[in-house]
Amino acid sequence: MISELMHWAFASLRSNRSQESWVAGSSVLAAFIDRIPNDIDIHHVSTAAFAEAVIKDTEVLLAAGYSVIFNQESETERERVFANADVSLTINWVLEPKRPVAVINDPLLGVRASYADVIDRKMEMYAEDHQAKHKDDLISLFHKSALLQPEIEPIQFATELSGIGIVLGMQGVGFELFQTLVEELTGYDRLPTDLLTENLTLLQNEAASVGDLGTLAVAYRIFKEDKRASNPDDTFLNWVEGTSLFITACQIVYLFYTGAIRVGSRWKRCGWRQHETALVWRTIGTHAPMTRGTGTYGDWAQQSSTSPVSEFAARGKI
Repeated sequence: MISELMHWAFASLRSNRSQESWVAGSSVLAAFIDRIPNDIDIHHVSTAAFAEAVIKDTEVLLAAGYSVIFNQESETERERVFANADVSLTINWVLEPKRPVAVINDPLLGVRASYADVIDRKMEMYAEDHQAKHKDDLISLFHKSALLQPEIEPIQFATELSGIGIVLGMQGVGFELFQTLVEELTGYDRLPTDLLTENLTLLQNEAASVGDLGTLAVAYRIFKEDKRASNPDDTFLNWVEGTSLFITACQIVYLFYTGAIRVGSRWKRCGWRQHETALVWRTIGTHAPMTRGTGTYGDWAQQSSTSPVSEFAARGKI
């Protein structure tokens, strides 16, 4: 979130930003996270640009009626806190050893580090110290990752979050989104709500084998809202194939089609209800074995009827 004070500061100082003096850190991502950053970071690789930025930015704030109430400096960093009436603003000017991969012109900030560079740094910091604020920021950013394109690729971002141990879970992910995800993966709609609820609980309880349902669901929402609009012929499965999310998608299909999931190298049956309602029987047009009829196996072997086959099954992925 961007406070009114931070918005004013960005607008007031943007004329001082350049390819040699750019906004960095969480303030670059302020519009996409659920907290207001504590300060504004301005980075440089040139000692001259660093010194000039401190002077020019301070002049702007003093002219606006602010005064310096705190000043701390080292060879590579200068921190000042400016106050005006009952508000305060902290600015950190930093001398970096190298320039980021990309420096971007921005209408509000003037010039900033790319989203990808700032997110990479935030993931590095989380891997080092596991601070809750970095984790919360990264989860917020992933939920809004469609807005960060083309500077980041959401599916790659999801894989990187998984790599540093960040699991979204289903918190903040609506049941309706899970329902439409299941419909997309299985090719069937109007599945019973109670079955969807049961299977969602089963999948969550088997998270160690299934993977992160929340990340998959948010990735699907991004795909629906952004990727599908730009390429209607693309499929969600094509989009996630080759990533860890594909395994999670497979487990959803396994459960709904067979009533079982993969646990290591074996199959784990998930209950009689899941066997009875498995979509494989509906797909081949018969009843589940041992559920109807007078024979040993019920009437499951009756002649198949024509039934749609999901894109997932048609591609031989199950």
